[in-house]
Amino acid sequence: MKQLLYGTLTINYEIIRAKRSKLGIIINQGGHITVKAPKEASEEQIAKRVKKRAPWIFKQQTLLNATRENTAVLPYISGGAHWYLGKEYILHVKESKKTSVNFKEHLFHVELSNMNNYTSPEQRQQYVEQLINDWYKERAKIKFAEFAEPILLHFKKYNVEPSAIYVQKMEKKWAISTPNGKIILNIDLIKTPRQCIEYVIRHELCHFVYKRHTSLFFNLLTSEMPDWKEWKKKLEEILFCET
Repeated sequence: MKQLLYGTLTINYEIIRAKRSKLGIIINQGGHITVKAPKEASEEQIAKRVKKRAPWIFKQQTLLNATRENTAVLPYISGGAHWYLGKEYILHVKESKKTSVNFKEHLFHVELSNMNNYTSPEQRQQYVEQLINDWYKERAKIKFAEFAEPILLHFKKYNVEPSAIYVQKMEKKWAISTPNGKIILNIDLIKTPRQCIEYVIRHELCHFVYKRHTSLFFNLLTSEMPDWKEWKKKLEEILFCET
């Protein structure tokens, strides 16, 4: 474990070296910091990068601490907060003739047809959590395809045509592109504003033109989305993934 002093604060971080072209900083839900670095990167280079990102690191840790405090209220009972396309909805769980999940105004409605089948509050919460996660997955499939369609058409001028777009739960990535031309988007992006999702899609499509984060890559991204830095920053405030 390495340490870096930033003012009066101390940053503890772990270094993992791998075959990669860039250095990434990951903060897990417990606040642990991992730096994924190219094998040839020196400790001085790594420390310099961590120091540069120190304000962002402390901001994410503060948000994580606040999130852990808020989730003590139990997110999967009535009153818990959940996000969809950048807007917050309050959960309302009730018994009904049919099990369903939907949202209206500022409420997430989860209706359970078999509420009394669960002998403990914990079992009921697990069931509600699964229902919400399934709902997120289905909405992600629909909305990501909708948002991607005009962007994909636009990128055809660069001879870029992904073979498919999938959604998947990922802990440390917003998205990945595969060697066979697929783009995989993190399901949790469905919780963020549309512009954040469109930024990630454009970012991945730019990788089909320029594999690495070179000046040419960022010039292309800027030409396709001039305000991408604003939405990247917003995304970093919501999802604690690799940057």
